[in-house]
Amino acid sequence: MANLDREVRRADTEGVTNMPPGWHPDPYGEAPLRWWDGMAWTAYTHGRESTVATLWRQLPSVPWIASAVAIVGTGVILFGHAESTRTPDPGLWYGVGFGAIGLIILVTACLTLAQRRWDFLFIFVAVAACATGLALFTVTAPSTSRSCNNGGQPKSAGTYDCDTSEGLGGPILVVVLSIPTAAVATLGKVGGDTYYVVRRRVTARRRVG
Repeated sequence: MANLDREVRRADTEGVTNMPPGWHPDPYGEAPLRWWDGMAWTAYTHGRESTVATLWRQLPSVPWIASAVAIVGTGVILFGHAESTRTPDPGLWYGVGFGAIGLIILVTACLTLAQRRWDFLFIFVAVAACATGLALFTVTAPSTSRSCNNGGQPKSAGTYDCDTSEGLGGPILVVVLSIPTAAVATLGKVGGDTYYVVRRRVTARRRVG
């Protein structure tokens, strides 16, 4: 794990290759000082930990907001088709909807979480799960939805989604959605980290060659 962190932290060293090993200002802004081993920035930091305000400033808020909007919009459109009582195959639309949202989460995680600490992933998972839950409740809560109509049965026999749309259903759904969301986001982050490790190794070999 330590070796992986060292490779992940191996940044473009042009202009700093002559810097002696030691504690230097952290170029990533995560701590006051980071250890430079003479060739690469390591995972070792020194000084106070980042404050909540510092962490908040480091969040890729713009792409995450764009991702959340894309998740809600995609979910409302595709889940909306599934919830329409005129749709003959709602399962297909739900599958397409979750697949599209999963792709958005995967790409966003790969682009914004690579080379970042794992606590960023937890925050992103919460954002993405809440956005997905919002899309689901937007289309299932109305009394005209397939969930509330419950296949033509009386409203008193409504499904879980309909009966709890204003109760505990929302938080429970977000918790349930966070599990697959975390799996997809982790896959994206690992893929992004691996890409940078491979690219830097190739670059280092070319310089040596």
